[in-house]
Amino acid sequence: MSETSYLLEALNLAMQGQGNCAPNPAVGCVIVLNDTVIGRGFHRGPGLPHAEVEAISQVGDQDLSQATLYCTLEPCCHFGKTPPCTNLILEKKIGHVVYAFRDPNPIVAGKGHQTLAAAGVKVDYRPVELIEEFYNSYRTWTTQRRPFATYKVAMSLNGKIAGRDGETISITGDHGFEWTHKNRHCADAILTSVTTVTNDDPQFTVRLARGEEKKPVYVLDTRLSIPLTARLFQTAKELVLFIGPGVAESKIKAAQAKGATVIQIPSDFRGLNLRTALSVIGERGVHDLWIEGGGRMLRSMLQEKLIDRLHLLIAPTFLPGDCLNLLSDVGTEFDARKQFDGFEWRQINGVGLCTMEKKQN
Repeated sequence: MSETSYLLEALNLAMQGQGNCAPNPAVGCVIVLNDTVIGRGFHRGPGLPHAEVEAISQVGDQDLSQATLYCTLEPCCHFGKTPPCTNLILEKKIGHVVYAFRDPNPIVAGKGHQTLAAAGVKVDYRPVELIEEFYNSYRTWTTQRRPFATYKVAMSLNGKIAGRDGETISITGDHGFEWTHKNRHCADAILTSVTTVTNDDPQFTVRLARGEEKKPVYVLDTRLSIPLTARLFQTAKELVLFIGPGVAESKIKAAQAKGATVIQIPSDFRGLNLRTALSVIGERGVHDLWIEGGGRMLRSMLQEKLIDRLHLLIAPTFLPGDCLNLLSDVGTEFDARKQFDGFEWRQINGVGLCTMEKKQN
């Protein structure tokens, strides 16, 4: 197998930890000796062994001087909740290390490579496009201290996203269910609006064949009008409510009594300051933020240029003319070409998916 093949195998391992590692990055690792993989590992969560440690734990007392360790991310060289991976690599006398993504964290940022090379280990940086893409969110969080924001909207062929009064309509049905829940699983947290919570009473859990999984959920709720009967109080791993100034203390205490965390942020005539909201979410360690909301929330985020990836799920159906139209909220003046680089079209179980990536400055 080629170096790229081993690195892609490490990527497949890293993906098993995706959505559970923040504020750490998800990492995968394989150790190869005589063209045979003898150790595999991935980071499972904060405070748990890193991928390199998991992989090394599988090789026993074998001589690793002729072995190669393939890792998706540059090995760390600092003490955090766990010791530096470079220390263990040197202790086990691993002769060769290959990694695919240079760590943008200033604490590491090339120092892991240098530490190993200075000790006589052969170290190679081999960038792989899929792995570069995998770490988009980690790069964004590390360099900008905000999460990588992915917005998902489901719509009909004629652009309808909800009933006339905002009530929920099953647009994509079961077709987009698995795709949506897989993406929720890979996210560190979910963001939505109080309008969506009031109209849909969503659970925002991950419901796949492996079972149900809870995620932290953030809700934009300027006046703290979330119904205290909302299911999110039970189904969110942590429920965080962003509110504006002037909310009655009694309402705040009522939400807190239900287990929610309430955070006041600045607001103006347009609503809550979304940049502040994303900054706070980033400070709480979220790399990948999955967003499900309506047209007005989408418009606000587009106006602030806060969306890194936009998914439009388009069902092969038409809805009545009095249903809410996406463009009626977003505005006909919106030009995706000004914010996003191209469009990627594909089909998911009969549902069209249009994905747009934010332009890089």
